[in-house]
Amino acid sequence: MLRQWYVIQEKHQNGPLSHDEMVHFIESKFIKPADLAWTEGMVEWLRLDQINEFIHLFSSQEPL
Repeated sequence: MLRQWYVIQEKHQNGPLSHDEMVHFIESKFIKPADLAWTEGMVEWLRLDQINEFIHLFSSQEPL
């Protein structure tokens, strides 16, 4: 089964989102580096720019 991601943006939880949807929203800057994300198997919610699967997508973006 593919991972389903959840994101917290401005106190609102969105999801489930697929990995491809996450990448799309990150690249379109709808999801920001400081937004929190979680998927099954994670102990706690983390900032997106701290998650190995997505870190590379923020390297070319402007800092917050």
